Amino acid sequence: MGDYDRTVDQLPSPQAKFASKPMISGTNGGHTLNLHQFARDGVRLLGRIQCVKDGKVILAQDLKENLARSD
Repeated sequence: MGDYDRTVDQLPSPQAKFASKPMISGTNGGHTLNLHQFARDGVRLLGRIQCVKDGKVILAQDLKENLARSD
């Protein structure tokens, strides 16, 4: 798709570097990554980074929507 061939200066805006990435597969010889399984395994899902402000990472409140899209 070419998305990972672009450098930061080629993005449409500085905020674009925080846009969510497509779900990627290939772990363990080609098995699909499953965010729901990560949660069942004890990984705490927090959501995507929206911005960094005053030294704090601000997370978007769209985790449920992103999980639904990844399904």
